[in-house]
Amino acid sequence: MAFNPQKYKILLIGVSQYPLDKKLHNLPNVKINVRKLYKIFTDPKILGVPRQNIILSLDQGKIEIERKLVYFFKHFVNYDDTAIIYYSGHGLVSPENLKVYLSTRDTTLKLLEAESIEINYLRNLFNNVITQRKVLMIDACYSGRIHSNFNINEFTGGYIITSTSENKPALYPNGKPKEPTYFTGEMIKILNRGLKNKKQYITVAELYKEMTARLRRKKLPVPIKSTFNRGHYIIIAKNVYGFKRKNHSKPLLSKIFSFLTN
Repeated sequence: MAFNPQKYKILLIGVSQYPLDKKLHNLPNVKINVRKLYKIFTDPKILGVPRQNIILSLDQGKIEIERKLVYFFKHFVNYDDTAIIYYSGHGLVSPENLKVYLSTRDTTLKLLEAESIEINYLRNLFNNVITQRKVLMIDACYSGRIHSNFNINEFTGGYIITSTSENKPALYPNGKPKEPTYFTGEMIKILNRGLKNKKQYITVAELYKEMTARLRRKKLPVPIKSTFNRGHYIIIAKNVYGFKRKNHSKPLLSKIFSFLTN
């Protein structure tokens, strides 16, 4: 199918504030993540998704986030859409059952399991969404747990990227609240500047490969991925660099043609 930004549906979830538990520090970088990604995905030069095709959830509680998740997966996305789901916030391991939970504004360590979203709940929603062109990105500590202990045949298609493995924390530039987290920051840089090749589009697999290389060079946690049924071919953005090369070459070719024909 031809690339069509009108057929992209996106859900951006960020939790940067934790007012109910002083032991959970706020993550102002998460708010920057969500705002910058929203700007990128709506930019016609990068992806050009209509604003009405994007659902935002910033600093909401468990009920509000789960309501948006269910609505997005079951009612908002159509069969021929490309779905992108992004979460950024604290990832926490329960001492009771050792499962990983994604935090919400309601989260407290005392009632973690009741006030947060268990990561496999999100995985099950992702698996059952009607479209096979779907991307899930999680920027949270221990988020790599979503890749483990599942049968590849249970997935109908798609691509999952997590900021770290199942036993490592995700990192952010401490003391720099106006900068994105390291994982999302690299993604933002790549989408904004493009990849230095002649391709017009960036697939999710190419994005993952470049992010991994850059983060490894900086000795930061490297992302983990899972791909199902050709999910690596999903286009995540236009290649800004490739489009610039193509547009710059047109005037030059015209001058050469004009010179040869005169």
